[in-house]
Amino acid sequence: LHYPLRRQRQMCIRDRRFIDTINRYGVDAHSVPLTFIGERYWIGYREHFPAEMRAEIEQILGLVAGGARADEPAAETISVPLAGDINIGTMPLLLTTALIAFVDGFNPCSLWLLTILLGILLHTRSRRKIVIVGLAFLLTTAAGYGAFMLGLLNVFLYVGYLDWIKIVVGLLALTFAVVNIKDYFWFQQGVSFTISDKHKPGIFKRMRSIIHQDMSTAGMVGATIIMALGVTLVELPCTAGFPVIWSNIAAQHGAVGIEFALLFTIYLTIYLGVEIAILATAVITLKKSVFEEKHGRILKLISGVIMLVLAYGIVFAYDTLSSLGGVLGLFGAAAAIIILVLIVHRIILPRCGISFGSEKQKTNSRK
Repeated sequence: LHYPLRRQRQMCIRDRRFIDTINRYGVDAHSVPLTFIGERYWIGYREHFPAEMRAEIEQILGLVAGGARADEPAAETISVPLAGDINIGTMPLLLTTALIAFVDGFNPCSLWLLTILLGILLHTRSRRKIVIVGLAFLLTTAAGYGAFMLGLLNVFLYVGYLDWIKIVVGLLALTFAVVNIKDYFWFQQGVSFTISDKHKPGIFKRMRSIIHQDMSTAGMVGATIIMALGVTLVELPCTAGFPVIWSNIAAQHGAVGIEFALLFTIYLTIYLGVEIAILATAVITLKKSVFEEKHGRILKLISGVIMLVLAYGIVFAYDTLSSLGGVLGLFGAAAAIIILVLIVHRIILPRCGISFGSEKQKTNSRK
């Protein structure tokens, strides 16, 4: 009200233009800066944004490398049969999402809980109960997992432009990595992101109560949902590593709206796909899948090493997460490290008469 009338009119015009623009792009304007160039937009500021903005401006001005005109396909666009034109600029995040979700789907804590539940359900010899309880359990835990990831994303979207956030996330990823790698050699010794033994009797009791013979279908579903929500909270320290890493990467890439919804759906679909496959196998064969400590240790090593290279990428080489070559390079390095550790620890050292790890692990391995 203290502005002159002419100034107020100018501000109203700009406000209307801003509102019209965000409506046209379908953007939730929750933070600044908010930049629109051509048909693309950027929320906040990230290290790789200037290069993307420059490329978009050059494309619009017809200055794409090779003298291509603005109305010609951009160099970052490829044509895929049946899928149409795909912007390569979005593929690193899509690839990163798929790879992290796939590894996260083999989380030892989640698989242990599922196999225990299926083992109890198989005693009923009822495929109907296995399907109802199994799906209710998986969908509830996935919903809780998704809510946790959405909460993380909202936090990172608001404060993710601060440089120290990347350092904090990198340190968290490094902590999860070191503890998981430690668990491969010394399982559940010292600090360990696993389900505590004190919670296991209560989990067993709740799971057994679900298959009560007199319980209705609605009762089974309700009891399963309540049990699954409690289990989700108990296993969160064991499963939080990858959601923290992925949510930060998605926020740093400015993934919001439809793009984030698509990536989020892909993540949960791949994550659930592993466990649904185990459930389907149990329904078809009526046989119990055995998840032993040795399996959990290997999965801990795999997830720990991948978290380690992602922590490096987040803190020291964030540009690698913005290119296909960089993403493939990081995951390729992780695969090489995992294979090397397994070869040295399980083949070379035993042949040399050298043991590495606790006596408990060596005994279990022989069993």
